[in-house]
Amino acid sequence: MTIRPNMTKAVACAMAFALFGCDKPAERTDHDAHSSWGPTMPLRVGAEGLSFPVADLLLPGEACLGATYASAVGANDTLDIEDGLVVLDAAPASGVGNLSLILEGGTRDVPILSRGEVSHTFRHRLNDASQTVGIVGNLNGWTPEPMEPSVDNPGAFERTAIFSPGKHPYQLVIDGEWVLDPNNDNTLSNGMGGWNSVVDIPTPEAPVLSSFGRGDKVFLRSTMEADLVVYVDDRLAFHGTIPEDGVLPLVLEGFDEGRHHVRAWAAQQGGISQDLLIPTNGSTPLTDADGLNRHDWQAATMYFLMVDRFHNGDAANDEPVQDATIQPLANHMGGDLKGVLDKLEEGYFAGLGMNTVWISPITANAEGAWGLWQDSARTDVTSKFSGYHGYWPISNTRIDRRLGSKEQLDALVARAHTADQNVILDYVANHVHQDHPLVKAHPDWGTELYLPDGSLNTERWDEYRLTTWFDTFMPTLDLERPEIAEAMSDSAAWVGWNSDIDGFRHDATKHIPESFWRLLTRKVKDVHAATGKRLFQIGETYGSPKLIGSYLSSGMLDAQFDFNLYDKAVGAIAFDSGDWQDLVDANEESLRAYGAHHLMGNITGHQD
Repeated sequence: MTIRPNMTKAVACAMAFALFGCDKPAERTDHDAHSSWGPTMPLRVGAEGLSFPVADLLLPGEACLGATYASAVGANDTLDIEDGLVVLDAAPASGVGNLSLILEGGTRDVPILSRGEVSHTFRHRLNDASQTVGIVGNLNGWTPEPMEPSVDNPGAFERTAIFSPGKHPYQLVIDGEWVLDPNNDNTLSNGMGGWNSVVDIPTPEAPVLSSFGRGDKVFLRSTMEADLVVYVDDRLAFHGTIPEDGVLPLVLEGFDEGRHHVRAWAAQQGGISQDLLIPTNGSTPLTDADGLNRHDWQAATMYFLMVDRFHNGDAANDEPVQDATIQPLANHMGGDLKGVLDKLEEGYFAGLGMNTVWISPITANAEGAWGLWQDSARTDVTSKFSGYHGYWPISNTRIDRRLGSKEQLDALVARAHTADQNVILDYVANHVHQDHPLVKAHPDWGTELYLPDGSLNTERWDEYRLTTWFDTFMPTLDLERPEIAEAMSDSAAWVGWNSDIDGFRHDATKHIPESFWRLLTRKVKDVHAATGKRLFQIGETYGSPKLIGSYLSSGMLDAQFDFNLYDKAVGAIAFDSGDWQDLVDANEESLRAYGAHHLMGNITGHQD
């Protein structure tokens, strides 16, 4: 597999002369390692550097023999890997760099991008009547924290935080009351009819990187002088400087058959272009989306369905809970896997332009009536719930009899694949129902329901992110304990080994430690190594782009749903106070955080 700047034709030489002259560069032969897992995701380095397990970037059976870091054009520093950790002390000066891992079979190259983070200090002086001041916002997961007395400004209180470019909402907390910052006139709609103060960190000017093709060549053009990195799969093909309006012509030749990806970034003074992604069939660039298939996840259009609510294909398994405290709409309604298969065969999903179906959890769920809904301000109606939705598991592998069978799941997946469609399955690892045999046998496997102050640790989504319970009958599992993480990741991997599903949607991702996702992904990579099945993983996290992005890597999840973009879309469309500029800003923030060719779920609705 070769990719090289080509200077043999006069037109190419004239276009690229300022950068390259007319000498044909030597081809590189030491970068032939290719990760069959797919192109290694870029790593983003913040103001405080980055530390990560080198195992994130490895496949089963691989060993890393060493690593070098090119933080600038011409640089190549050797890194020490201690206790399996790679440490990058600083982001690339221009915004882009490269990490090379030395493997037994070659070298794996990984794009390194700067987060562009800067520090910002909040200051507030209390009036005579006020006693305490704190701050709350996406800087602390919307969990109020006190501001500290200023060392240099007596009588004032301060809090310093690190932010990436973009708009960051917050409020002050004065004597326990959330208020807008009186010293900041800059505000931002919260998408729900209210307002927050906002810190706006400017985005550095970035080059625009574009591509075009002629014959067997691909040309890259930058609008500004910039550092440029170009990759084919996991091989660095170019790391140098491209002048303003300069063009880099590339020849793609000698690729193995099948899908490959040319990727490129340009950057200068911290401003990073949007990435280019050029898929190829063998050595031929794809120029028509019709050449993509269901394995090209950037082209996925996903339909979510809650199985019990979708379509009843087999009335014989209908079994609503016989309990008068459950209103009919909160009970089982008969939808099942046979109903999903029927609709797929009718062409329902294809007719909507969908090529991926995400189905709600189908493992056995709790019997009986649980929970309570009431809204006394608007109605006297109350209701308990059945487990129709699938998020109260009492098994992590056995399919709920009311939804169908393993044979019906296999038939659904097989039929989807013949139609070039994917099926991904919702998996619940964070918690179980109290009737699950796991917690009956090991009551100590759950986190503590009560906090040290005696209050319930329920729905404390950000303050106790990794331990909070969804409800008193749903123990959150202590997945930081190795034996519990092994059990739950084994169950998910079992599904991968014993079915042909195409991936997982992971429930409550942010409430689960990163160590669990790394463990599960290692097991998912084992499935891929043995069977060739590459399971896609997308998570659910409400929070800042930095929190959402912390779960994204080649050693954890491929993607997450972008609720920040969704919330701004709802605000702009559904509320008179909504601002379309807020939606534009949120989209730009997502592009900066995840890149233009991310696999994030840009959603129009969800089951919550």
